Amino acid sequence: MNRIQKTLSSTDYKYPTDRQRDLDRRLAHATLMWTNASFQMQNWDWEGGFEENDLLPVPVDPDSLILYSTIVLETLFSADSNKQEVTMRITDLTAALLAKSGNDRYELSKKIRRAYGLRSDFVHGSVDRPTAYSEKAAWLYKIATLALWEIVRLRTDLHPPFLEWKDFENYVERRKFGANG
Repeated sequence: MNRIQKTLSSTDYKYPTDRQRDLDRRLAHATLMWTNASFQMQNWDWEGGFEENDLLPVPVDPDSLILYSTIVLETLFSADSNKQEVTMRITDLTAALLAKSGNDRYELSKKIRRAYGLRSDFVHGSVDRPTAYSEKAAWLYKIATLALWEIVRLRTDLHPPFLEWKDFENYVERRKFGANG
């Protein structure tokens, strides 16, 4: 037994369960993908904030920004099984996490679904880019950022914090239908 193991065994430290590691693994992977998206944002002189009417930059590579932003959302909200349609699950759960009222969740879900569709178009070979494509890429990055921040906040601030991925997933599912948690 090394010094660290002895120290941990002499304290009340509890090793994380596989499900706890899954939640932390998802957060770590989402953070890595967000970092890649952030690199795309750092190529601009970006002064905009995260409010709806804040200025949005013109991305240098909006395709990469959309791809990394959607990977963040997929990492955070994909199911362990493929029983639910991916786009619907990701858009509904992201909206459930970020929007306050049922109407706001519905409207945000529709906007995210449209932005998520841009990812599908370019990944599957579409070369046509709609008007305001770059602005939509920057908006989706904002959404991915807010979702990641909120999940990290929930993971660390709640007493007790979510110990397992399923606990977090149930919390967001309840919010989707109007419960406060």
